[in-house]
Amino acid sequence: MRTAIFLALLIAACCYAVRRGGAPERIVAFAFLAAYVLTIAVRSSRPERYFDIETGVFIVDVLLFFIVLAVMLTANRVWPIWMTVLMMMAVGGHIAKLLDPAVIRTVYQIMLSFWGWPAVVLLILATWRHQRRVALNGADASWRRSLRAAPRSILRPPQAG
Repeated sequence: MRTAIFLALLIAACCYAVRRGGAPERIVAFAFLAAYVLTIAVRSSRPERYFDIETGVFIVDVLLFFIVLAVMLTANRVWPIWMTVLMMMAVGGHIAKLLDPAVIRTVYQIMLSFWGWPAVVLLILATWRHQRRVALNGADASWRRSLRAAPRSILRPPQAG
């Protein structure tokens, strides 16, 4: 039942982010959906699940972490910082099992699955905040300005003389 509720919340959050969010929210929404599908595809069968490290799920979680990290480093938003921390906690669950295989199966499962709930809620809040900024300001810049986009006068050293 929890899985069905989570899946419904995930789909609703991702549809909301894709429809109403800015580019950072949409990227994370698509990454979440892809990670969910890939996790289902690569996880162990039910009797063996979580007894050993879930290598396929670990790889999916690391990839998701790096996608969210890239958004965090380039987006003109604060929420990706929190999202990156949540993804790091999920990856940390895998590392804990890798370092100590005696970690109890249920504890490992909770360490992996818990972080998805606040992450999905955070995506909903991030999308709502984006909509609010657009309504108040007429626009909401998705990305930070990079040096490549800076005017040439900023990039050139001052001329002597």
